[in-house]
Amino acid sequence: MKIDKNFRPRRIPGLWKKEGSKIFVSSFNGEFEFEGVASLIWELCDGRKTIEEIEKNIEENYPNVPKETIEKDLENFLLKMEKDDLLILNYDPLFPHKKIYFLEMLKNNNESKI
Repeated sequence: MKIDKNFRPRRIPGLWKKEGSKIFVSSFNGEFEFEGVASLIWELCDGRKTIEEIEKNIEENYPNVPKETIEKDLENFLLKMEKDDLLILNYDPLFPHKKIYFLEMLKNNNESKI
């Protein structure tokens, strides 16, 4: 799956803390620990930066890693975080709960068909 580089990923508000170079996240899906580039990505997923801007930031911080590797690993990481409900992949500040609203619509549509 190819993600649009203009998407603005945003971490879901919740309990997380930074200790040194590690980030610890608590969610309904469990406990997560990020370090290194994963910590950097987590902090950059603020809903303001595009995926392209996040890639450039990683390239600046890890200049010896090939661009293709960064693109592939970032995409896989973002998709995994979205699957674990840790972020909204394409955050829209005018409709911040789009994902939750969409899931409710699906639920209501399925109930009306029963």
